[in-house]
Amino acid sequence: WNFSIDRFDMTFEMSSITSSSFRGKMKIPMLDSLLLYRAVIGMDGNFSFTITTTTKQSFSLWAADLELTNSQITIDYINKKFKPKAILNGKLNISADLSGSKKSNDGEKSLSLAEIKFENLELQTETPYIKGGYFSLGSEKATQKMANFPLQIDSLSVLFDNNYAKLTIGVKVSVLGGEEGGGLNVKGVVNINGEHIKNQNSDYWAYKNVDIGELTIKSNLSAFKFEGSLLFFRDDQVYGKGFQGNITANIGIGEQGIKVSANAIFGKVSSYNYWYFDILASFSVGIPILPGVGIYGIGGGVYYHVQQSGISNSGKTTLGVTNSGLVYKPNNNVFLGLKTTVVIGTMPNKEVFNGDVTFEIAFNRNFGIKEISFIGNGYFLTPPLEANQEALKLNAKSIANAGKVNDGPSDSKRASIKANVKISYDFTNDVLTGNMQVFVNVGGVIKGGGPNNLAGDAQLYFSKDDWYIYIGKPGSEVGINMFNIFSTHSYFMMGTKIEGSPNPPENVTKNISSYDIANYMSELNSIENCS
Repeated sequence: WNFSIDRFDMTFEMSSITSSSFRGKMKIPMLDSLLLYRAVIGMDGNFSFTITTTTKQSFSLWAADLELTNSQITIDYINKKFKPKAILNGKLNISADLSGSKKSNDGEKSLSLAEIKFENLELQTETPYIKGGYFSLGSEKATQKMANFPLQIDSLSVLFDNNYAKLTIGVKVSVLGGEEGGGLNVKGVVNINGEHIKNQNSDYWAYKNVDIGELTIKSNLSAFKFEGSLLFFRDDQVYGKGFQGNITANIGIGEQGIKVSANAIFGKVSSYNYWYFDILASFSVGIPILPGVGIYGIGGGVYYHVQQSGISNSGKTTLGVTNSGLVYKPNNNVFLGLKTTVVIGTMPNKEVFNGDVTFEIAFNRNFGIKEISFIGNGYFLTPPLEANQEALKLNAKSIANAGKVNDGPSDSKRASIKANVKISYDFTNDVLTGNMQVFVNVGGVIKGGGPNNLAGDAQLYFSKDDWYIYIGKPGSEVGINMFNIFSTHSYFMMGTKIEGSPNPPENVTKNISSYDIANYMSELNSIENCS
């Protein structure tokens, strides 16, 4: 250890030395401040040192401020060599720059850990240079942050070698920040590394860097259950800093939910936090969500303080770019929403009803789903839609650019019965309802009687107790034009609740007695659970 001699004292008595001492300053490699010392030379030639330590020091090893308590430094003179040793107690306040090898007081760019308590940390001039030491969290109320994301310390450990010193911290980071965290935490390990630099002109220890490894996330937000791994990013001009990676999500639709792979990002820019999940998946066998209804494909995302802003054709997953091709950018004016494309259909036979729809989800302040609404196209008595990922990406592009599902001419040509759909799912009451306009074009010879082959309106309803599909109803029948020769007025109803059948037409009833008509209508309308 380097030291200076600022003063030397000797006392003589009758031409003999009776006492001698010297004093000056001493530099310990890990402490930036100089220490004051005084050494007394005994008559036997041994040295007795006393060291004065200041309470506050700068601890260069881990970019920290050091407060010492009840510490001591001893210097022995053995075999004509000075052998100093420091036994330190106190606490550390770390402010380590996340991007470089320096100390930083900028909370947006640093790892800030307060009141890390340590005991019996030994420093000496021979190997091992550092040994011992017990590290713990001094106060649970102390503020801990990583790039201003609130952080909780779960564990502390140290590893020393002749050339490096590593402080390993088990952390839990609130990726949404502050009270918005809502149980969204990532867990992992952060290493603060110091290195021993020794050459011909110097011998000291210095902070090297912060190593943030892969972090894991596992949480339950009522509507979503998810787990996966994330990596930390920083200093991006658009996305600021945060965490991005891949997760497995379970969306709370139906009894079992829908399990899919997803991209996720949790970040912070300026004064607000943001996040999103983006999913892309297709299913050869439908995922049941209600009796008789399943989901065959899904793509898009849910987001918070983030706006969908176009499509990427790069094929690479970078910040803000997802598997579905949608690009997300932070926007503080956007609260919470979901906008995506799904392919749905009846089960097990998709030809009865299938559809490609865009849906949005309304969330309450507790991040639970309040209502889901679907807007898109549905097809009855039609070969099922392709639920492959390229088709989902195509609709994702139209959602981002125009806010609606792609609707090309081929849709009309392949559909015997086509419907513009608006469907909502009430999570509070577990009820799915739908309204749609129906267009009919069967081979160009049977068409809807209205403009653009509009044949009428349709309704669907699914709950735990009842379900039905109506294409027209008595009194508001569907209109069909056949061969441009004659037209019809009809309806189609199936399910557990079917309205009463109307009286036969007048040209029929005039040839049937009123008694037979009454019996016929009574028996027909008494049938339950028609389907």
